[in-house]
Amino acid sequence: MVSFFGRSGAWRIFPLAGLCLLLAAATVSGQTTASAGGSGIDPDQVAAQAFQHLKARDYARAERLFLWIRDSFPESPRVVEALLGLAEVEAAKGRTEPARDLFSAFLLNFPDHPLAPRARFKLGNIERAMEAATAEKAHSSRQIEPLIGAQVLVVGASHPDEVDRMFSGLAAAGLNTILVRVFHNAGDRYHGLVPEKWRDGRTGVYFQTRHAPVVTDLLPLYCKLAHRNGLKIYAWMTTRYADYGFSPDDSRYDRIFDLASREYVRDKGLDIWNPASERYLVALFRDLAKNPIDGILFQDDLVSRHTTGFGASSRERYETDFGAKLAPDQLYRGIYGAGNGRHYVREYTPGFWQWVDWKNRRILAIASMLSATVRRERPDARIALNFFYEAATSPRNALAWVSQSIERAEEGPFDYYAIMAYHRQMASELSLDGPKTADLLGRMTAGLYRRVGDQSRIMLKLQVRDWNTRERIPPEEFRPVLDAVLKNAAPGAGPPSIVFVPVDGAEDLSAAGGMLKSIVYNSGQ
Repeated sequence: MVSFFGRSGAWRIFPLAGLCLLLAAATVSGQTTASAGGSGIDPDQVAAQAFQHLKARDYARAERLFLWIRDSFPESPRVVEALLGLAEVEAAKGRTEPARDLFSAFLLNFPDHPLAPRARFKLGNIERAMEAATAEKAHSSRQIEPLIGAQVLVVGASHPDEVDRMFSGLAAAGLNTILVRVFHNAGDRYHGLVPEKWRDGRTGVYFQTRHAPVVTDLLPLYCKLAHRNGLKIYAWMTTRYADYGFSPDDSRYDRIFDLASREYVRDKGLDIWNPASERYLVALFRDLAKNPIDGILFQDDLVSRHTTGFGASSRERYETDFGAKLAPDQLYRGIYGAGNGRHYVREYTPGFWQWVDWKNRRILAIASMLSATVRRERPDARIALNFFYEAATSPRNALAWVSQSIERAEEGPFDYYAIMAYHRQMASELSLDGPKTADLLGRMTAGLYRRVGDQSRIMLKLQVRDWNTRERIPPEEFRPVLDAVLKNAAPGAGPPSIVFVPVDGAEDLSAAGGMLKSIVYNSGQ
C-alpha cells in the first residue's frame, strides 16, 4: 500500500499494484507528466527545494512541492522521496496519526529503499510519542499520594537481616517510601551486600540485565524487604552517565564545546540524539522495570549543560530541524578566561535560547519514552524527575545552564517534580546566611505550589547531612528549613512530598526533630 494526499488534503491508502496501474494510466494519457516534462523542470531540483523548505519549517511550501512531485512526475524516483516528505510534514505539524500511517505505508512498500532507516526512526519516535501521550492521559486523572521518603545513596548493611532492620526503622520513623541507588559510578561507595572481592572499582547496575555490567543483583531483595516493611521503593537510576563498559571512542558519547580551546571534546554523557543511545537506555530501563519497583527517580544527569550537546547525532538532528549547522559562534558572545583558569560566556545569543529550548524538549522526550518503557512492565509505576533548585528560583538560568524547565515538564507523563532544595548547598552557592536561605526556600516553594495544582507532585528534597564532612545537620538548623517549605502549602491542595537526602538509616532523620509523622497534617490537610 502507498498513501497519497488528495486535492482536499485528505489522504488515502492505495494497494501498490493499484498504484502502479494508476501511474501507468497517467503516463499513457500524457497528462501531468507531459506538461511537467515539457516545461523543462527537473524533479531532482524540486525535491531538493522541498526538503530545504521542510528543514526551514516552511511546511506549507514543502507540502505543495511534494504534492507537485507526486502529481507531475509519477515515474520519477523522486516520487518515493516525496511520499516520505509528506509523512515528515505531517509529523512536523503534530498530526501523529496520519504521519504514523504514512511512514508505515512507506515502509510496507519500500522496505529496502535507502531512506527506509530514516522512516523507521521517525516512525519509532511517533509511536513512542503516542504511547507516552496515552500514558499521560491515563495518569493525569490519578490521584498523587504525598510521599515522605528517604533517598538512600548506600545501603550499608552487610546482611539481609540488617537491611530488614534498617527498612523497618525507616518505616517506624514515619516514612512511606525509600529511593535507592541502583547504579554504580566510579568513586561511589558500594552497597553493603556487595562481596568484598567484587569491590574492585567495577561500575554498572544493581539489577539483572545483559545490556550493562551487573555489580550485584540486589534490587529484588531490596524490593522484597521494603514491601515487607510497608515501604514503597523507587529505583533511583542514571541515564546519560550510564556509560558502563563503553570504549573511549564509542560513538554514543556526546561532545562538549571547550570554551578554552574552542574545540569539541568528548563528554562523559551519552548523546541523547543518537539512536543507539536511545535503544540502549530503553533496553536498560525495560530490564529495570522487570523488578517489583513502585517507581523511578531519574538521576540528575538527564540534563544538557550550556556547552554540551555537540555530538555528531545532535548536530545532524539540529541541521535537519533548523536547516542550519549548529555553530558555537552563533550561540555564544564574548568568551573570556578568568584568573581561576576557567572560561565563561558574557552573553547568549537568540540562537542559543532556541538551542537550549530544543535540547529541553529532547530531554523530556527521552524521559517520557523511558517512563512509557517502565509503565509497559509496571503500569502503576510513579515517575519522579530531578530538578536543580534553579529550575524553581531562576527558570531562565536553569534553561540556559542545564536545559531544564518545570513548566515544560508539566506537559509530560511525570508524577513528581523532585526539587533538589539542599539548603547548605544553596547557602554556599548564593552566599546566604541561614535566615535568608530559609526565606528563599519559602518563596521558592510558594511559587511552586501556585504553579502546580496538586502540591503532592512537588517533591522537596531536603539535605540532612553535610556533603563534605558527612556530619548530620543539627535539628536547630534543619527545622527552620522544614518550616519554610511547609508554611505556604495551601489547605485542600494536597500536602507536598518530602524526601530526606542522604539517608543511611533512621538515625539520619533525627534532624527532623520528631516532626516526620506530623508533616502531612502540618501542611494544612
